[in-house]
Amino acid sequence: MDLKNHQLNNCVIESTDNSNGSEIMDFWRSEGIDSQLEGSSVAKPNYGIVNGVFGNYNKEFLNDRVRIFKTVEQIKAFKQNYHFTMEDFSTGRVAIRWEESKRDLITKFLREANPSNQDPSGKKKFYFSCSRNPGYFDVSDDAHMLIQRGMRIVKIEMLKGDQVKPAREEEFQTIHREGLEKLYNSSCDYWRSRIRELLSKNQFKTEIKIPDEMIEEAFDQANKEQEDLLIEFFKKPKKIFGATDLKVGEIMRITKDTHKERIGKHMLRTFNQLVMIEDPSQTWSNFSKVNGIQGEKIESGTEFKIKAK
Repeated sequence: MDLKNHQLNNCVIESTDNSNGSEIMDFWRSEGIDSQLEGSSVAKPNYGIVNGVFGNYNKEFLNDRVRIFKTVEQIKAFKQNYHFTMEDFSTGRVAIRWEESKRDLITKFLREANPSNQDPSGKKKFYFSCSRNPGYFDVSDDAHMLIQRGMRIVKIEMLKGDQVKPAREEEFQTIHREGLEKLYNSSCDYWRSRIRELLSKNQFKTEIKIPDEMIEEAFDQANKEQEDLLIEFFKKPKKIFGATDLKVGEIMRITKDTHKERIGKHMLRTFNQLVMIEDPSQTWSNFSKVNGIQGEKIESGTEFKIKAK
């Protein structure tokens, strides 16, 4: 029985004291797995599916892509809330299936996973984290190969929580259809494809709503002539500067954070992490954990005083 596409591929339940062995096997049988195992091995106490094969495994055999659940209740809860997290992506547990209609969401997610990521082209079907540089994406059309490597294929809307949000209603600007066609004539192939997508989705509308996020992206990539044309139709969005926007060597003064005690302090981007200047013991190598921190970038050459901890 090929279980590589099973919802619980690379998930095992630990039989801690043999007392829950029969419960574990009952659970797997309810998942359609016909096994003669008893769920009572001391040497190999982890029962589940690893790389498409059901069996019992010792912990040393399991890599960091395999989820180990202590109880049947835990794996049932996981199955009920079948989502993925930024950590799942960064550690190579999932590959995101490309959907052209979700381009903006996938692009934003990949930028947050690693600020060095370029915009995805959408030319290949699956996006996953490069093992040599966590969060930096790689691409493939080979789902079988990714599943063999222990990854789960997911859609971006399965992302847990509110790490990536679509633009809200008040974050749109409106442009007349003829104006969008005028922008099309001065655009590169990439932006022409995006404009064609907008026009096809709004075939019977004369006024078309454009998310501020897309408008901001257009301004960022425009040359002087294109920017002048954009200004004819749009108000240039005020860009929110976040911790993940910092480049190596740049410093930001924090103005918005859920941890109020950090407001007014300064954050420095090094090669592979963010550091709180006032308290260097506070560092972040997983940039997804600083998504909500916003501030003002300190321009090069600016003098300022800090109070070290």
